[in-house]
This record gives sequence, structure tokens and C-alpha cells, in this order.
Amino acid sequence: MRFPTFILVQSQLVEKIGAGKLESGIALVRPPRHHVESDGAIGFCLFNNVAIAANYFLLNERVCFDFSYPTGDDGSYTTIGEGLGAGYNINVW
Repeated sequence: MRFPTFILVQSQLVEKIGAGKLESGIALVRPPRHHVESDGAIGFCLFNNVAIAANYFLLNERVCFDFSYPTGDDGSYTTIGEGLGAGYNINVW
């Protein structure tokens, strides 16, 4: 996929959410792109999806809140939470 195409597809979703045309959205992308550092790629991750979306919001004078809880290396599909939280976590590979 060409770089502008990758960024365009992602930015369209962010733009619709920012404009109030969508309440929320989800982008299913492979390979995962969350390991990218500011100074280079790691593994198969060339672009950081969250950073691109946040930058899009900043360029268009929007606010972007990012809440995440890193699961580390326990992201197996069998990891579904514990105790009262069991069943509220899903890892899709």
C-alpha cells in the first residue's frame, strides 16, 4: 500500500469522528503498527496509527484523548480478564 493511501484511509475515519458524523469507529489493520518509535520503525511496524490519528486531530484543531492499558506480552486470545473482569477483555489476532 502506498504511504498516502494508508494515511488517507485512517484519516477518513478520524475526520468523520472529529466532525461528529460518527460517534466512534474501529480500524482493523494488519500488521499492527503500535511499536513504532519517533525515530524509526520496529519489526513490521512502519507507521503508528494512534500517532497519525492524534496528529490529524492536532492539525485540524481537535482534541484527541487516548486511553490505553498496555497488556505487554500477554495478548493471547485466551487472555480474557480475571475475577469480576473476566470476559471484558478480548485480544483478536
